[in-house]
Amino acid sequence: MLSKSRLVVALAWLALVTGARAQDAALSPAAMRFLREGPAHVLAGCDLWRHRCRGTRLVVVDSDDGESNDVRRHVENLRGAGLSLGVTFELPDPGKVGRPHPLIGRLEVTASRWPLPAGLRLGDASAVVVGKLGEPSVRDDACWRYDQSPDSTSFCFERDRLTLVQWEFFID
Repeated sequence: MLSKSRLVVALAWLALVTGARAQDAALSPAAMRFLREGPAHVLAGCDLWRHRCRGTRLVVVDSDDGESNDVRRHVENLRGAGLSLGVTFELPDPGKVGRPHPLIGRLEVTASRWPLPAGLRLGDASAVVVGKLGEPSVRDDACWRYDQSPDSTSFCFERDRLTLVQWEFFID
């Protein structure tokens, strides 16, 4: 017969091992595409530099200028109806003609007017998400994460319905 303390240790070890396996699981090809191509799909046709996207004016919440790896950058946090994003614009060198190149660091969708890839929609049941993308890397009570370190996509649910999709990308 196991003592109570040994049982607690055994259960803790089992939770640790199964949790590590869930986080180490490889993402399905569909989940990888959703992670990598999702922001371009959602923001297709948008002009982030001019703060316009699908008939919506994006408001600058805050901004900052700087330089990284000798590249001039302008960083903005933008918000629109059901959309929030952090974007880093790589600026052309002084005296050179060119448009700023946007790099998405974070994108959050909370309204159905923004198209999601893989045929998913806000309001879908969690089973639909798993059916299209496979099992997530990490599950928590309300949110799931498909993780391809250092980048990830999170799906949050209320009453088993998808209410938020968020992409996060590492930008150095």
